[in-house]
Amino acid sequence: MPREKTIHICSLNFAANPHPDGIYITLLRRASKFLVKARANDYAKITEPRKSETAPYYIGRILLWTEIDVDGPWLDLEREETLHTSLKEQLNIPKTAKPNYRVFSYVFDSSKHQFYFEAKNEFGENLGPTTARRIFARLFSQELLGLDSPEVEVTVTPEEGAVERILTLPGLRSLHMRVTLPNPDLSSPEARRRVFKRLNDAKARQMDEHFVKAADAPALVATAEIRETAEVAADNGFVRGEGRTEDGKKLAVATDDFPQRFYVGLDQGRNFLARLLSAFRRARRA
Repeated sequence: MPREKTIHICSLNFAANPHPDGIYITLLRRASKFLVKARANDYAKITEPRKSETAPYYIGRILLWTEIDVDGPWLDLEREETLHTSLKEQLNIPKTAKPNYRVFSYVFDSSKHQFYFEAKNEFGENLGPTTARRIFARLFSQELLGLDSPEVEVTVTPEEGAVERILTLPGLRSLHMRVTLPNPDLSSPEARRRVFKRLNDAKARQMDEHFVKAADAPALVATAEIRETAEVAADNGFVRGEGRTEDGKKLAVATDDFPQRFYVGLDQGRNFLARLLSAFRRARRA
């Protein structure tokens, strides 16, 4: 039997400061007017979010393409030399035409401020979570949207157990944790309340903690407080660790290296939203 085709779904968390009602839809709409560099020669833009019939979801697309310099020299592969000027002048490529086009659907859950996207679409094309985070960090930047826009932290949602994998690295030598004050309307467990109280008491929106092991210690000790901060940082910032194997090989990992993924078959709904909701139902049953 042929193997069932699946799409892969990853997610990002947005944390804006300040955070008035409706800020994320406003930001997505403003960001849809711009294009940004994704990586190398790839560029990206998003379409304006559209309210779905299934509350509280908004849907849209992430568009990627490759920029090329059509005015630069072209290779004549048959002759293995520069394309003759007369042949080049016959080329008529509109300025708005872009090669290597890929499209990935997205869904924004306005109640949880969670952004879900196709990390692998039905054509087998990929949009990595780190690249997606870079795209939205640039789209939401004050440099692009202006100083009147809020500061926005974009975080890759990590899989369960990602923090434990970092804290238990062999020979853990250094640990870097960043916590960004999240959306104030999100309910927080006790651990989050304690960590966020430190930020609020200091009138701060972001906290960086960096631990380096003592010279005479075999590894850092992940205390209860460190673990608590790391769990919060995984959802509202990042955690990075560096260790060493017994033979001295460097090990460097971060929460971005362990993104949460959902896998869902193409037959699990007519569109991306339906497939996403199907993945949610399966996750709850698991």
